[in-house]
Amino acid sequence: MRHPRRFALGRPAVGAAVLFIAASCAAGTTQPPVTPPAAMAASVSPAPGGQSPSAPSTADAPSPSGAIPSALSTRTVNIVAIGSSGVSGTATLSDIGGGRTMVVIKVDANYNLDMPSMIAGGPCSHIDETTVWSLADTRGGVGTSIVTVALADLIKSPNNVHLHPAGDDMSYAACGDIK
Repeated sequence: MRHPRRFALGRPAVGAAVLFIAASCAAGTTQPPVTPPAAMAASVSPAPGGQSPSAPSTADAPSPSGAIPSALSTRTVNIVAIGSSGVSGTATLSDIGGGRTMVVIKVDANYNLDMPSMIAGGPCSHIDETTVWSLADTRGGVGTSIVTVALADLIKSPNNVHLHPAGDDMSYAACGDIK
């Protein structure tokens, strides 16, 4: 036969939570509910004229820093092969606030396992490595980095995202102009 108190005694965290809530209500101290970002987007009122707002896209997903990049603060750079490297793909640059930009590189690495990548001054036709923001190596064709420069500053003057075939081969495998 079960002990009549087993539920309360077997779950001390539940009992403590109930006591805390009861004490808070008795004291008149209540906290406003916390609404997660996804629920806030789903609770948007219809636009004037009765039209429902569009559903958020995956581009509106929070970044690791919690910022939500918008279409205006995100740029996609087409990365094209240099020479016969066969490396091509995209780099997505998203302004995450605080003078920082998240860079996500996705390329067909063409058997290059670890590829050093960076942002440098100038267009791909004239890469100027005197100003460089190093990125995490692209491993298996994917790399994610955060650099301490605002996306708006990267767009102001010619800059590029480029990749090298390997850590010991600093020739250029692929490049894309940031526009």
